Amino acid sequence: RDPSVQTKECAAGIRTDEGLHYVLDLALSSQMGPVLSAGDRISASGILTPIELLSTDMWRKYAVEAIFSVTDSLRKI
Repeated sequence: RDPSVQTKECAAGIRTDEGLHYVLDLALSSQMGPVLSAGDRISASGILTPIELLSTDMWRKYAVEAIFSVTDSLRKI
């Protein structure tokens, strides 16, 4: 969203088939997941937190809809 922000860490996340972007947070995961590469398709269970509900502006500069916090069962499909 902020054109002055161009960092490589923005690339780490999820893009849905509809083209929406989500931050991928693995901190709550109860298991070690597989090594992921760009273009991998995944299936996972977790919690979705819309950016608008966060008390910090840290993520608002990125064009993401929400943070997807994986809690378990992350796997490549």
